[in-house]
Amino acid sequence: MMAISGFLARTCTMALGAGEVTPLQLARAYAVFASGGSLPQPYFLTKITDQDDKVLETFQPTAPQPVIDPRNAFIMTSLMQGVVRMGTAAAASQLGRSDLAGKTGTTNDANDAWFAGFTPDLLAVVWTGFDQKESLGLTCAQASLPTWTEFMKAATASRPALDFPVPPGIVRETVNPIADCKAGPLCPSAIEGVFPKAMAPTQMC
Repeated sequence: MMAISGFLARTCTMALGAGEVTPLQLARAYAVFASGGSLPQPYFLTKITDQDDKVLETFQPTAPQPVIDPRNAFIMTSLMQGVVRMGTAAAASQLGRSDLAGKTGTTNDANDAWFAGFTPDLLAVVWTGFDQKESLGLTCAQASLPTWTEFMKAATASRPALDFPVPPGIVRETVNPIADCKAGPLCPSAIEGVFPKAMAPTQMC
């Protein structure tokens, strides 16, 4: 919410995304997770030069401001990595990278299709829709995710996969998602989860 400028209606449905934003605003919001909890200030120019390439003016971004607990940012990023590995954005796994995280979004009547996705050092948002509200007849995975995937394929071709930095106070546990406990050797289903240390399950199934 702090990353979105302007007024958004204080309604219960805001928790489900019932508000209109621009791609830049959404990118800035998701950058909070990608950066480990800090809100960046977007800027579009790095320098201005004359015809002789003499630098007339340079621009430096303001320092990102911490806005959420780094542990919460890491947990959300971990959940969004699951979206790419085995969720609605699984098609992006064709990139063969272990450092992708993201979130799909399709609005009412499929009028808008969004995908916000990132690595530890690069974030991109794709919106697909009409200037006048009209149904696309497509989900995000069909409309926006392919564009994002093609862009990231080119943009990350020379970038090695990186690990998202793990903040202090976070632990990884293999858990039984149904019973809410640490997975034992005979658990039929087990997944790895990340938890604040004080909230990690301690009982074995």
